[in-house]
Amino acid sequence: MGLSGTDAAETRLATAEQMLALALRAARLGVYHLDPRTSLIEWDARTRELWGVGEHEQIDWAVFEAGVHPDDRDTVAEAVARAFDPAGDHRYEADYRVVHRTSGRTRWVRALGDAFFENGEPSMLIGTVADITEQRRADEERVDRERLLRRILDGALAFIGVLDPDGTVREANSSALLAGGISRSDVVGRKFWDCYWWNHDPQVQALCRTMIERAAAGEAGRTDVEVRMAGDTRIVIDYCVNPVRGSDGQIELLVPSGVDVSDRRRQEDQVRLLMREVNHRSKNMLAVVRAIARQTQRSGGPNWAERFAERLDGLAAAHDLLVRGQWTTVQLEELVRSQLRPFADLAGGRVSISGAPLAVGAQAAQAIAMALHELSTNAYKYGALSVPGGTVSIAWSDFPGSDGGGIELVWRETGGPTVVAPDQRGFGTTVLDTMTRRALSGDVAFEFAPDGVSWRVHCSRAALAR
Repeated sequence: MGLSGTDAAETRLATAEQMLALALRAARLGVYHLDPRTSLIEWDARTRELWGVGEHEQIDWAVFEAGVHPDDRDTVAEAVARAFDPAGDHRYEADYRVVHRTSGRTRWVRALGDAFFENGEPSMLIGTVADITEQRRADEERVDRERLLRRILDGALAFIGVLDPDGTVREANSSALLAGGISRSDVVGRKFWDCYWWNHDPQVQALCRTMIERAAAGEAGRTDVEVRMAGDTRIVIDYCVNPVRGSDGQIELLVPSGVDVSDRRRQEDQVRLLMREVNHRSKNMLAVVRAIARQTQRSGGPNWAERFAERLDGLAAAHDLLVRGQWTTVQLEELVRSQLRPFADLAGGRVSISGAPLAVGAQAAQAIAMALHELSTNAYKYGALSVPGGTVSIAWSDFPGSDGGGIELVWRETGGPTVVAPDQRGFGTTVLDTMTRRALSGDVAFEFAPDGVSWRVHCSRAALAR
């Protein structure tokens, strides 16, 4: 015998209710039904379990509210009022804490529901309640980890960023932002190579972009590159880009980083310059040593070997003064005499040095020492001091100027052989002209007059103090 229409409908309804109950249990969802006209609430077993109330206890608004954490009661009341607002969307949603009646344990729940109306008045609110405590805890732990990572990144001296694989900036640490004189909003959401640090130079931008694209393909990169910092200044950084893979092996993030290596680069350039100068000076010194030996031996006497050794010691001291380059300041007169000391007794009274006490910084001292070495070497080999009647004067003095004036340093030879200008420009001329001009930010005049070589430098006191 088949089922009647009514029986079949009841069977389908019972089946649907069973399926709903299974779904609710599987999702660990509670169900509620609030009648705002009576303030009575119907709860299923799961919802009663969350509040810690008995199976047969009548539930009303007071019982419900007693279980809501005091700090969250206003939030819940406002959410219910919005749901019952006829002009609203009639949706109810609230995250709040529930305090278990007997154990006192606090759990986070998320309540969702829909409000229904009769004759324009709210008649019921039906919905579900889910325990989201673990989700909230996971979210809080994630936020805590992100804050900790943020503090670590901001505490790092290196410049560090976080990018999407396509090069879009997610984060940049405080060191990078402060050094660039920019804010987080200036970079987040932009392509890394379009940010302030890189967009001063198309070639630098292209290098940055190429390294990011390679990192996105799994290839880490590293190079030195010049970037822009606050005030449109430039520094050189040791720049790296590394890919970060997720648990599935796919690249999720790119991490660019940089360390200021401007001082290292300057030191490397200085070492290269010094090595070139050492090579050049070594050749000059061999020629000078031969000349000193020849003249010392010619002067004769029982102590000529001792005098020769003393002259070599003076020459070595001058060389050390240049190569070391570690002093903070040196008196200009001391610097001049250090370069002339190897030949002092050969020159006799033919060299005059005059000028007020003047402290010279390390950079300026190195440039002047190199120039004086060239001048003194040439004077003894070819110039005024290569013949008995020749003289050299080295003098420095103040000179006026619209910018506050500065210092004039002059080397002048007289009484030597007729001077003939060299056919080509050698390294010595480069030292006396280009390198001196660059190091002192001044004007250099180097003349090969027939009656004697002269070399004149004008520079500011600030340049001498460097």
